[in-house]
Amino acid sequence: HANDDWDPRLDRRLQACAAALAQSLSFDLERRRLLDQLEAQREQLHLLVHQLRNPLAALRTYAQLLLRRLDPDSRHRPLVQHLLEEQAQLDHYISSLDRIGKDTPVIADGGHQALLLPPGLPGRAGVNLKDLLLPLIERAAATAALQGRRWLGPDDWPGWSAIQRAPEDQVVAEIIANLLENAFRYSRSGGAIGLRCQAETEPMRLAVWDSGPPIPEAERERIFAKGVRGSSGAQLEGSGLGLALARDLARNLGGELELVVPASRLDPGLPDQGNAFQLSLPLTPER
Repeated sequence: HANDDWDPRLDRRLQACAAALAQSLSFDLERRRLLDQLEAQREQLHLLVHQLRNPLAALRTYAQLLLRRLDPDSRHRPLVQHLLEEQAQLDHYISSLDRIGKDTPVIADGGHQALLLPPGLPGRAGVNLKDLLLPLIERAAATAALQGRRWLGPDDWPGWSAIQRAPEDQVVAEIIANLLENAFRYSRSGGAIGLRCQAETEPMRLAVWDSGPPIPEAERERIFAKGVRGSSGAQLEGSGLGLALARDLARNLGGELELVVPASRLDPGLPDQGNAFQLSLPLTPER
């Protein structure tokens, strides 16, 4: 008689509840598995960071010893000093990696501060454009010399110092660093590369250009998406994140990053083929 009073709808509800509980348990077990996997990856990352510090410290020691052995007027002293500066920047990168997963956030709230900020100018407000970019320019000139390329940096440095906070200063350097890295990696071997500055107008414009071949028209917007690389760089190593990161950083500062093809569209003195990535920034950065 009791079975006759049982509502079949209750059976369906119980079955639905049982299925939901089983699915929730499955999700919880998968979540725990992924958390354990993530923790193991973090431990491996921190171990790798710890191991990297030893050879970097050794390189710094050797460079310091070499610097002491050079005469004060030796033409090789700047090269060794640049080695020490690059080692310090690598140490900064490693310290940022070591903070991943810890309580201290690596990226500031709002996403306006980049994870890695070359060339590392802590505590300097109102730095002028030349001081801001000179470490990157020197690095680019050295890379061009090693690759047998022609490097053309700015002839005149405008007296621009509108950005008044160190994080924004470093974000500009981060953007230019990514653009230079892409230019050396993906442009044709032996082709000229340069940096063009136009900082006396509103907005300020900086452009990293190369001499070709031009990026195909169908790819000119797609290459700014995360994980996407152009056909010319498909066989090369890389994550496809550089241009996406650079555009995000530019927009966080109230500016824009665009591809201009050919480079001569910016200046008739630039190559009539190739590519130019132009960064436009307001002289008073947004927050």
